[in-house]
Amino acid sequence: MTPGVLLIHGYTGSPRDIASLKASIEAMPGPVEVSAILLPGHGDPIPPAFDPERFVPAIGSEAERFRRAGREIVIVGHSTGGILVLSAIAEYGIVPRLLVLASVPNRIDGSHFDRWRIHSDGKSGISLTSMARMVSTTNRVGSETRSGRYPVLIVHGDRDELVPAGDAFAWRKRFPGPVRTIVVPGGGHDLFNPDRGGFAADVIRRSAADALHIVTDEEKEILRDLTSAEPSAARFLDRSPGSSRHLANSPGA
Repeated sequence: MTPGVLLIHGYTGSPRDIASLKASIEAMPGPVEVSAILLPGHGDPIPPAFDPERFVPAIGSEAERFRRAGREIVIVGHSTGGILVLSAIAEYGIVPRLLVLASVPNRIDGSHFDRWRIHSDGKSGISLTSMARMVSTTNRVGSETRSGRYPVLIVHGDRDELVPAGDAFAWRKRFPGPVRTIVVPGGGHDLFNPDRGGFAADVIRRSAADALHIVTDEEKEILRDLTSAEPSAARFLDRSPGSSRHLANSPGA
């Protein structure tokens, strides 16, 4: 069955913000359906109220479409889209093959005020109520420890003008499963701006391809022999399950 990759943009954003990422993933070898949904109320010049009660069910409904068909998914959340994705995973019991958090805030406090003010410049219509709800939701979700052991990839620019790069490392302790963190040199909040190169999109594309790969019987046999002979290989695979096919097909294995 064709697997899927679900892309979620941030608050006041749109699928255009992640269009280059979508194009990169669609170029993966093998069939894959990439779904970049437009969150409810978005797409107009005036941004909607920040309303998780509307946004989260839209994500849950799309993930359910894949689950009902028995299709595996990778989920990517950009910026506050990552906060909404985490809320949907908890509410709908979603178990992705891989979760990607790209430029996602872990906590918003007074030190972020100037960053958010500059970022919101020219975006009229964001009410104080919406800002307060976004801060409250982000801080609540960011402080929760997850229960699922799905793999997580955190991608963040070291020059993110909105969300401090330190938030990438704050997320690590929130997940019990394997977590990889990629800090993009020179990367800003708009990680997928095609004018800045495609490094972040390429990292996510490769990681999604690894996560969606179904290990063959031959590969399983090779890995069983390898991990039996070399216990450190088993520890490596526990921390990096997406590396299974690469390890099984390496000359050393």
